[in-house]
Amino acid sequence: MRRAIVSTMREMKQKVLVISTYPPRGSVYGNAFSAVASYCRNTLQAIIDVTDEFEFEVLADVLGEEEAYEEEGVRVVRCWRRNSVKSMMRLLGEVIKRKEVNKVLVEVEWSMLGNNKLMLGWLLMLIGMMRLWGRKVYVVSHGVLLDAALVAAQLGLKPKAVKTKILSGGMRCFYWCLVKTAEKVVVFEEKFRLDLVNLTGDKGKIVTIPHGVDISLKKGNGRRLRRKMGIGNDEKVLVCFGFLNWYKGSDWLVREMAQVLKGKGVKVRLVMAGGESRVHGDDPVYRKMVEDIYRDAETDSRIRVTGFIDEEQMADYFEMADLVIVPYRVMLSSSGPLSLAFSCGRPVVISEKLRGYWESWDFRQGAEESGLSKYELFFGFSSEGLDEVIKSICTSSKKLEKLEKFSKLMREKRSWKVVGAKYAKVLE
Repeated sequence: MRRAIVSTMREMKQKVLVISTYPPRGSVYGNAFSAVASYCRNTLQAIIDVTDEFEFEVLADVLGEEEAYEEEGVRVVRCWRRNSVKSMMRLLGEVIKRKEVNKVLVEVEWSMLGNNKLMLGWLLMLIGMMRLWGRKVYVVSHGVLLDAALVAAQLGLKPKAVKTKILSGGMRCFYWCLVKTAEKVVVFEEKFRLDLVNLTGDKGKIVTIPHGVDISLKKGNGRRLRRKMGIGNDEKVLVCFGFLNWYKGSDWLVREMAQVLKGKGVKVRLVMAGGESRVHGDDPVYRKMVEDIYRDAETDSRIRVTGFIDEEQMADYFEMADLVIVPYRVMLSSSGPLSLAFSCGRPVVISEKLRGYWESWDFRQGAEESGLSKYELFFGFSSEGLDEVIKSICTSSKKLEKLEKFSKLMREKRSWKVVGAKYAKVLE
């Protein structure tokens, strides 16, 4: 009788097929290839926590061997590999087999399926085919970029080169087709919604749902980590978290920090809590950037690059920080490291290049409630701006208190409970 009741309840739920990367079994942040994995898992768990209306099955990336299992109420089928055309056909076959499912949630990120740009075209084609088959496709866009010139240096191109202009045209075409094809497109900040509305003229399909904040992240032991790293109690620690990347300003921060600290006896450490991305490991432009980062770090013992951080240690690095810095060059997406700083309630300063955050009402509201001005929250992307950050960490306890209050407020405003309810409403 009990089995019959459970079976009936499952049949009553709306089945949603999900296409995304996904963390290893038993992990949340353990996928070394893609931060989309943890975001997807947190999204599904957040929706499950606020409603029992949906039943999710994830067609996920293969991390070792193909496998299928259930975890935390989500069915996971690992059936596709990055950069594999054959694997993409397998993914297509899995979608076709599930004829009874009419709702599909697709996480979209540029390198999720692989480094080959044609993979994005294939994903767009898959979405279009699902729409023709009568499926409602909901897209979560993990980034919005309409001008390739903004990241030309990362791609090894010149901003005004013909190839760069062609790439920009391709990106605008991709996002236009994505919006026109999907049932709904979710972006993380209001700036991105406005960008896509200006591109497509379609206000109804594009929805802003902020990047969720994990309030269940266990409190770290920053003091123990400080001792392990040989950092004295009288030293201030500036932490930059995440994969090393050009658009995240990783190379800029290490290079500028080495210059700003030169000749100064200030007791400030910069800890780059992260390592190189496996996604871009074979790219010669990326390899050179990583080599430059390590070379510049070696010029001052107060700068340290840790390499990849295990999930169990993440909170420790945030807890050891007197201040977290988010030094992005370009605003392509909502920052995962910023969200984690909110999770841990740590004071954080943000590059002026990310002022697009100010378009999001909850972000402005959080700053106003904390007594923060735009100029206190965002730092100048320059040597002078970084010098001001160092002065703040050493002398301005009031500013740090306001920055910490801001993080704690954003932790509540963007908690996964709040975000999960927004996703459930979209999927209705």
